[in-house]
Amino acid sequence: MTNYQRYVTMGFLLLAVIAWVFMQLLVDTVWDLARWPVLEDLPLSPAQLIGLLAGGAVLIGCRRNQRVNGFANEAAAELAKVTWAPRKETLLSTGVIAVVVAVCSLLLLVVDTAWGTLVRLWYR
Repeated sequence: MTNYQRYVTMGFLLLAVIAWVFMQLLVDTVWDLARWPVLEDLPLSPAQLIGLLAGGAVLIGCRRNQRVNGFANEAAAELAKVTWAPRKETLLSTGVIAVVVAVCSLLLLVVDTAWGTLVRLWYR
C-alpha cells in the first residue's frame, strides 16, 4: 500500500457516492414515469436500494481492479510532485485577471453601444 492509498480510497468513495445519488435519481425518475406503485412499508425505497447497490459496486470495483487502482495511485503520486503557487501570488494573479476582464468588458460595452447607435441612425 502506497502513501497515497488513503487519498485514492477517499476519491473512490466520493465516486461511489456520486454513483449512488445518480442512480437513485435515475431510478426515481423511471419509477415515476412508469407509474409503478409507491412501496411505503419498506425501510428503503427501491431507488435508494438500487442506488446504494450501484455505489457499492463502483467502490468495490474500483478498489479491486488493479489497473484502475494503479492508475489512481500513479495520478496521486504525480499530483504530490506539483509545486503550487504561494497564496500571495495566487491572490495577486486573480486580482490582475479580474481587472483585465473588467477593462475588456467596459471596452466591449463602449464598442457595442457605439455600433448599435450607428446602426440605428443608419437604418432610421
